[in-house]
Order: sequence, then structure tokens, then C-alpha cells
Amino acid sequence: MSIEIKKALKKIRKKIDNSTKTCMIPGCKLPSINSHILQKNGIISSISRDRYVYELTETDIFKVQSHQLGYEARLIGINKAFSFPLFCNPHDTNVFKTIEVDNPDFHNYISFILLSYRALCTEIRRKLDSKKENELILADPVIKPIISEDHKNLITVFLDGCNRGIKHLEALKDLLEIEKTLGNQERFYFQVYEYELIPICVYALFTPGEPQQIASKPIGELPTIFIHILPFNSRSFILVGCLRTHLNQIIKEYIESWKNLNKEQLNKMANDLIVARVETWCCSPDAFEKIPPETLIKYKKYVKHNAFNHSIEQNINFNLFSDI
Repeated sequence: MSIEIKKALKKIRKKIDNSTKTCMIPGCKLPSINSHILQKNGIISSISRDRYVYELTETDIFKVQSHQLGYEARLIGINKAFSFPLFCNPHDTNVFKTIEVDNPDFHNYISFILLSYRALCTEIRRKLDSKKENELILADPVIKPIISEDHKNLITVFLDGCNRGIKHLEALKDLLEIEKTLGNQERFYFQVYEYELIPICVYALFTPGEPQQIASKPIGELPTIFIHILPFNSRSFILVGCLRTHLNQIIKEYIESWKNLNKEQLNKMANDLIVARVETWCCSPDAFEKIPPETLIKYKKYVKHNAFNHSIEQNINFNLFSDI
């Protein structure tokens, strides 16, 4: 990749990052602030070292090599960890106050709804930014004359998938907004499993299935799993669930597969989730620095070659967390 293209890509990324984004609460016109997706003091801090954690972040375009991923785990202060421009200050403070208290109740239905709502809004924001970035790439005066037709076609296909994904997530967002407002509809099914602390933190959602199956499903009918691994008070709380209308046998078995695990099984389940399904995770420095370099190489290779593998069953023959 030429220096000129890298400069153009970095300029596009900076434009998106610096753009003012509106609060994602319906009807609100106020600008969003950098919201902490999970409680900074209590959840993220519980696995930090000197108030730092390792989080997956985007790699600088001038540092990434062609054979590498576009992101990497980087040591980051908890003041910046898991923060995205999602909500205005009043909504960020008031809507989520029941999960920002000193002793949140993770077994509570509304807690699951609020955690899942934040995770979903994060994914929508990420997709909107990615969509805008690729639209700007296609229109950029430096990149446009150079980019091949094959690459243009790939971006077009990506944008089609991105638009479809955003519509699906917005349909789920509407349902979560009803739940967090009314609080008694029970449209979502979830389970909570509690274990001794594992030094990782996850908030995420994913849609399992083969690409052809996912593409053929109508908007709103794509089965989506919400999962949160929350370290708190020397324990790890795993909240996993879905919309009740999405609760088929495969998804129910996946949700219940997190039940009654020993330490080795739990570490492997967390590993497979992070490797195969989600990008929104962080890890304690002590645990991350124990991962052998050769295992990190296996992780990067697997992610690179399975980016579009959404199968609920994947054969991952390594474990990032075997030594924790």
C-alpha cells in the first residue's frame, strides 16, 4: 500500500473519529459523549493493574503490515477503556444508573436489558462508522482513481451487508427500548452463571449461523445472542441470552453450555468466544502477558482466516488463557 493511500485512509479515519455524533436515545438531539460501556470502577478496575488493562484496538495504518490484522491488544488506562460516543451526558447518567451503582444486581432482568442495550448501541455505532468510512473510501479523490474494480465490488458487497446488519440491530434496539422503558414485558430470555474470577471482561452480541443462512433470514429474525462476562468483587458473572422468539434449540444449548463449568472448561469457553465471535473484550495485564507469543500468532491467524465464519461450532485448537 502506497504512502499516499495510507495518508488518505488515515485522514478518512480521523474525520470519522472527530465527527460529532448524536445521542442514540430516540428523539434526543444532544451530542454524545464518550460513554463507558461497562462500569469503570468496580468492573473494569477489578481486573486492572495500576488502572490499566489490555483492550483490542485499531492498529495505526502506518504500522500495520499486509499480513497482520487491522487491530491489536494494547495496554490502555481504564479511563479510556470500553468508551464510545453513544449517549449524551444526561441520558448516559440517568438511563443506566441502576447498573452504575456500587453493588449492581446482575441477576436482575433490567440489568441484562441495559447491558445488552449498551452493547447493541456500540455495535450499531461501529457499523455506522464502518459504513461511512467505506463510502468515503469509494469517493476519495486519491483512492478512487487507483482502486481496482474487484476492490470496489468487495466494498459494495460489504456495504450491502452493513446496511442489512444495521437494520437488524435497529429492530432489536426498538425491542430493548420497550423493555428498558416498561420493564415487565419479558421479551428476552437470559441466564446468569457465577464463577470464581477470570481476568477478562466481555460485552458483546453475535449472530451464529452460516453466511448463506444469515443472508436468507428476514430482518428482525436473525437469531442474536447477547453475552457479557463481568468481573466484580472477585467473581465473574456471565450473562447470556436472546430474544425469546430467537430461542431455538441450538441457541438454548449454547446459552446452557456456560453452566456448571470447571476452571479449565470456563477458560476454554471464554477463549473460544473471544477468538471466534467478539472483538469487544479486555484482559488483565497479568493474564495477557502470560500468553505465549506462539499462541498469539495462532490467534491472529485464526481470526484473519475465519473473519466470516459465524458457525456456532468452531474447532479452535489453542487457548489464550490456559495459564491463568
